[in-house]
Amino acid sequence: MFVVTSVWLNSALTQTKAILLLVTEGMTEAVGPLQRALWELWIEWRYLLGQSDRAVMAAKVMLNAMIETIGVLEKEPGVFGPDYIAKLQDNIRQFESSYPVAAAEIRSQRKARRFHWSGVSRAGMERALAPGQEVYRILSWDAHGTVAPLRDVAISFGGDKVSFQCGQKVRDRDIERHACHSGGVLFYTYNGFAGLWGLPPVVLPKSEEQQ
Repeated sequence: MFVVTSVWLNSALTQTKAILLLVTEGMTEAVGPLQRALWELWIEWRYLLGQSDRAVMAAKVMLNAMIETIGVLEKEPGVFGPDYIAKLQDNIRQFESSYPVAAAEIRSQRKARRFHWSGVSRAGMERALAPGQEVYRILSWDAHGTVAPLRDVAISFGGDKVSFQCGQKVRDRDIERHACHSGGVLFYTYNGFAGLWGLPPVVLPKSEEQQ
């Protein structure tokens, strides 16, 4: 549990730092994929911490990562030797023997072609955490460039000529939105980690309205 939560917390911190760097340099359009990754992490974080059997869930995260890794390596003939692959397979068997409940659940899920450690999709996890929420889907628009043609291309008409202007200006509300989203995820992720492991939480200063 400590390994999983500490790695996820570090990932949230790293992604938030990268978002800050991009916003500072005025490259807000590049933030989308990072915010989607950060939101995916937040979904998994909340889902894991909301389970009664957290230790089993954490073991499932670890085992699923191991199985995914070796699955890729086995498809690269000649890159990794058979001795190395055999060692990884032995590591997986040892892990499964130490966490039989997690192993049984992961194997059952993957047999049913559910390849995420939770047994559901990330969108399914989001719906379970907040029914009706569509943040995951909306963030995918920036990550995949889905709506970029609608927002980033301005068409103007002058007489019998049509001109196209690509790119959008950085707006203050875009920066505020990115900062609020990423900062909020990092804030709650750290305080969740602090609550788990007996660390002091981060306390935000009161606004002028609250004072």
